[in-house]
Amino acid sequence: MSIFTDQAAIVGIGYTKFTQSAGVSNLSLAAEAALNAIQDAGLKTKQIHSVASYTRGDTPNQGVLETILGLEQLYWNWDGTPGGAYVADELIGMAAAATIQNLGDYAIVFHVVNRWANRNPMIGMQGLDTDAIWEERQFDQPYGMNAGTHRSAMMARRRMINYGTKQEDFGRVVMAARSNGCLNDRALLRTHVSLNDYLASPLVADPLRSLDCFVEAVGAIAVIVTSVERAKDLRQPPIYIMAAQSGNTDRPSLGYMSSELGDCFSKRLGKRLYEQAGVGSKDVDLAELHDPFSWMLLPQLEDFGFCKEGEAGDFVKSGAIELGGKLPVNTSGGSLAEGEMEGLAQVVEAVIQLRGQAGPRQVKNAEVALCTSHEFDRGSALILRR
Repeated sequence: MSIFTDQAAIVGIGYTKFTQSAGVSNLSLAAEAALNAIQDAGLKTKQIHSVASYTRGDTPNQGVLETILGLEQLYWNWDGTPGGAYVADELIGMAAAATIQNLGDYAIVFHVVNRWANRNPMIGMQGLDTDAIWEERQFDQPYGMNAGTHRSAMMARRRMINYGTKQEDFGRVVMAARSNGCLNDRALLRTHVSLNDYLASPLVADPLRSLDCFVEAVGAIAVIVTSVERAKDLRQPPIYIMAAQSGNTDRPSLGYMSSELGDCFSKRLGKRLYEQAGVGSKDVDLAELHDPFSWMLLPQLEDFGFCKEGEAGDFVKSGAIELGGKLPVNTSGGSLAEGEMEGLAQVVEAVIQLRGQAGPRQVKNAEVALCTSHEFDRGSALILRR
């Protein structure tokens, strides 16, 4: 069993409106999400003693946020971890460990996404990317492969070669996400998509079509974690953290060049995660799987034991991932409909579901949820329960 089981819980969530052009500063977005989470938990700002964040150049400095919120007693901080979605669940696990060890009463994990404010017009990438070429980029950037879509397309094609996966399989993932998005007021895309609509959408990087790619979003999210003892008398029912784990492929800095090109971070993670939580795949009632590209749901479904290797396409085709199916997936619409918030939105949706607050998209009798966040080769995951 995990040290987290019945020891730490998520007690507050907050988010801004998701847009595609916020018109406000990144700091304002962070403060709004944090204050909303504090209000959701029924706390006062002075009760927050620990803060953690991760960034790709758009999440503001943690210390500045602490100052404008008026935080005074800071016991544990994790300031602006450089990187994207792969650390979202990992940081929540670290915050949980901090509160269990009495490093502050309540910890807040926050993240801002605003790519438009940090775009490098020379290469179409974000502000953290400079003219220097990272070590692994010598194999792709000089040849024009300078976006995640390019690398993801190679991995998707490899999966098609290995398992006979078809574009229709990707399309059904998109269809399910968009249907769920229609039931979510936060979602940026709230229209249904047919398989014909999907197949008619333009190719972006073969075999990926425009509908296979995440929806650009601007916004912020915050999550508050505390020990179970402190969680008992707060405004919201505690959502317990059963397990938190990180994982990677055999070449964690070169995911698209791993020994097997189509491998995802989840390949080595599932078993450890379940062992820590003391549950198995059959105990999971819903899965909020980070989906920057549609095809990435397929290896995660297999690696976490919801179907056998190579059979995720059939699993999706059966309707299993839809609301009312065997395993509802990305009930908010995920990155393909709600908007890409780099992993933390999946946690928020899981908490909403486990609280029973999801309205028309509520999964009946939801007790255990799996969340993931990743960037191809590296990722992290949580198992939560009510």
